[in-house]
Amino acid sequence: MEGAFGDVDVEDFARSAADFLATAEHPGHRRPYTELGFVPMIELLGYLEAHEFTSSRATSCPAVGATSCGP
Repeated sequence: MEGAFGDVDVEDFARSAADFLATAEHPGHRRPYTELGFVPMIELLGYLEAHEFTSSRATSCPAVGATSCGP
C-alpha cells in the first residue's frame, strides 16, 4: 500500500474515495457502484454488526478510481 498511496494522507484519500463513490458508474452495468452490492452479503454484515461482531471488508478492485473490478 505504501507504494500506491504513500504520498496521500488519510483525509485526502477519504475525500477522493467519497467523491469517487458519489459520481462513478460501473461501465458495464451503467449504474453507480453503490447500487451494485450483493444483497445477501450486505444483510449478513448488518446482522453480524447488530449482534456486536466486528467485520472487515476486502475487495479485489485495484484502486480507488478504477474503471473495472474483475476480469
